[in-house]
Amino acid sequence: MKQILQCIFLTIAITLLCSCTSAQIIQQPLSQSSQDNNTAIAVNSPSAQETEIILTENLEIATGQTIYVPIYSHVYYANQQRIYNLSATLSIRNTDLTNSIIITAVKYYDTDGKLVKQYVQNPLKLGPLVSRDFYLEQKDTTGGSGANFLVEWVAEKQVNEPIVEAVMVGVSGSQAVAFSSSGKVIENKIK
Repeated sequence: MKQILQCIFLTIAITLLCSCTSAQIIQQPLSQSSQDNNTAIAVNSPSAQETEIILTENLEIATGQTIYVPIYSHVYYANQQRIYNLSATLSIRNTDLTNSIIITAVKYYDTDGKLVKQYVQNPLKLGPLVSRDFYLEQKDTTGGSGANFLVEWVAEKQVNEPIVEAVMVGVSGSQAVAFSSSGKVIENKIK
């Protein structure tokens, strides 16, 4: 009974979450594949606080990072005999109250470390407290169980580090699975 109530609660939560977001494609991946139906899309509407910019040589970078975010496009069950596909939402959140950050790259890699897609064609400036999400459909299995995103960002001033994390969700019939993973800084870019 407890498990049924948890599934019902999770289904309601997912439904509410999905109804709060209006999906709109605002970035196309740079690399096209035979699986164009399975692309990640940005789900935030563009705002005055989020703009595409052109980086110039005279831009003074004070700080920045490369962040690794684990993504699971599927998980195994039944002694690894079956696969349960998952959707994923990558969320990049500027936590600084007064300064912008610049997202220079969002790259999606598969289990074997092969670059599958790039999702930022031009650098994106995110204003204070602005978030940007990228969504991978549940049917997109290009990444595999060991997929990941690499997110690169810079800033012209010292800023609070952004929060970069992913939420994976799978819904099949009356079963649902949801969990999150946090990004890990793998490189600092401090001048």
